[in-house]
This record gives sequence, structure tokens and C-alpha cells, in this order.
Amino acid sequence: MNPHALRHRLLRPACLPFHHTPDLSLMLIEISMMWRRSRPPLCPYNKTSSFKNTQKNQAYLLMWGLKMKIVGIAIKQLRGLAQMLKSRFKSILAGTILGSVAGILMLTCYSLGFLDHRSNLGTPHLPVTSFVQLMVTGDYIVKASDCDDQMMCEQELTPMNISSASGVKVSKGRILTAGHFCERFREVSSAVGLIDSDGDLLEDAQFVAIDHTGMTHNLEILLVMPNIDLCVARSRTVSGVEAKLSRRPPFKTERVWNIAAPQGIYFPNAPILLEGFYNGKTSRLGAHYTLRTAPGSSGSPIFRSDGTLAGIVHSVHPSFGMSTYAVELEDLKKALQATE
Repeated sequence: MNPHALRHRLLRPACLPFHHTPDLSLMLIEISMMWRRSRPPLCPYNKTSSFKNTQKNQAYLLMWGLKMKIVGIAIKQLRGLAQMLKSRFKSILAGTILGSVAGILMLTCYSLGFLDHRSNLGTPHLPVTSFVQLMVTGDYIVKASDCDDQMMCEQELTPMNISSASGVKVSKGRILTAGHFCERFREVSSAVGLIDSDGDLLEDAQFVAIDHTGMTHNLEILLVMPNIDLCVARSRTVSGVEAKLSRRPPFKTERVWNIAAPQGIYFPNAPILLEGFYNGKTSRLGAHYTLRTAPGSSGSPIFRSDGTLAGIVHSVHPSFGMSTYAVELEDLKKALQATE
């Protein structure tokens, strides 16, 4: 900028004539103008044009310029402090928001079961007395084929165990087990009055449950669902607690427990307990578990560590005895709703 124009712009509204304004005052006034974006105030000593008043006005403008310089520096420092506080406040605010979002996500995942790792800790609380062993038994006349046409031989009924499985007691006296085991009982029942390949005559067939006290109870079939291999039977006299269905299915890799009578091995009030892991869902075979099973484990319950029922075993891979398949939790709920 032209010095003359600068001085003219700065001093035109002021009280000092051009030739009495020192260069230092001009510099300070320019600095103050940059900060204040305004013109300098009117000088208090402008009533006369005496040399004394002119010196006083110069001193006044000089002090005014120094004050404005100090104010400008202070404002600059305050602006820097404000920017620092603002950035820190933004960081704190961002951290608070991120923490809140993370908390909401964790609660949401927990409510959906993705983070429910409490079911994987500590000693499980299993409803052991809800387990029952299921049997298909029959009364045979041994070697009935050796009798003559008038059946003049001694007819002595001999009870036999035909097949065994596992089951679990739920609400209203209902028993959950594998569907193919109930179908097996129906096949045996249809053979009553017939002589088998050994020459034995089947007189009668029973479908029974043995509870934790060792007592035997007759069962009636309420529902068979072959598509998911599930059966619902009933006996209102079976002793033991009622197993409760889990509110949600287990999460992948969750530790689970199985109560079963593999190979027909069952001691009342001391059943076999097995431990495994939930692997996920399959497209056709239901839920998949890493769990040791064998014939006789069909229909056995799978529990989470809180004691809630998560599935019913229905089959095992023939090449690997720890690749076990079970009825999914949602299908269990549908079956119980259908038999209310």
C-alpha cells in the first residue's frame, strides 16, 4: 500500500495532522487496525491545534496502539486455547459417542445371544432327573413254531427288550424323543400275533419310560414328526423335574452337555453325562454338534450350562461317532405348541 494513502486512510478521521504523526504511531495504529478492523478513536485533545495538545494526542495514540497490540496478542492466545479445548472436547465427545454406540451394540448382541458367554462358564446346572430311558418291550411265546396245530405245548410268556432310546421330560407330562424310535414301536405293535424268524410269537408290545427312580411307566404317542425326526409322548406318572426350553439357540462353539443311555447303558439317578460343542445349523439334518453318541442316544437331550434344553439328538454320522445331529430349538417349540 502507498504510505501516503495509508496515512491518509488512518488519520483522516483522527485528530492528528499528517506532519505531526510519527512513523511508530502509524505502525501501531496499523497493527491495531488489523486486529480491531476499525478506525482509531477520536483523540481527547483535539480542541486546539497547539503543539502541546499535538504531543498529547501522539502519546494517546501511541498508548492506544500498544494497548491494542497487547489485546491482539491476548486474543490470539485465547483463540489458540479455545481451539485446543475445542479439539479436546471433540475427542472427549467422540469417545463418549463411540463408547455409547459400543455399549448399545454389546447389549444388542447379548440380547440376541451372540455374546452370551455366561452359558459357557462354570459348572453346569443340569436337570438330571428329567432324563428317562425309553424301551420298546414285548411278551413272547418262545419257540411257538414247535407247537402243534392245537397249540398243545406249554405257553409261557417271556418279556424281552426289543429296542431302547433316550428321552427327556418336559411340561405336562410330555416326553421328547427321536421320531424314528416311536416309529419303531409302531412297527413292533403291528407285528403282535405274528411269529418272527426265530419262531417266537409276539403276544404284546409296550412303549415304556424308566425314570430316575427306576420305575417303569407306560407311554402314549401324541405326535410324530418324521421330517425332523421328533416324537412327543406322554406319561403323567413319570417322576423328575421338567426340563425348560432355552430362550434362544446356542452360539457357535458353545459348550453343551448331553444326558444319554448309549448302547442301553443306564443307571437310574446316575445317567451318563457327555460334553460337546455346538457347531451350527445344517441344511437338512438340523443342528450339528461335536458330541459323542451311539445307538441308544437317540432322543437324548442337549442342555446349555444354565440347564435349559437346546436340542434332541436324532442321529450320528456312521463314519465318525462325534458328528451328531439334533432337532433344532425352534422345532421343539413348535412340537410342544402343537401338543398343548
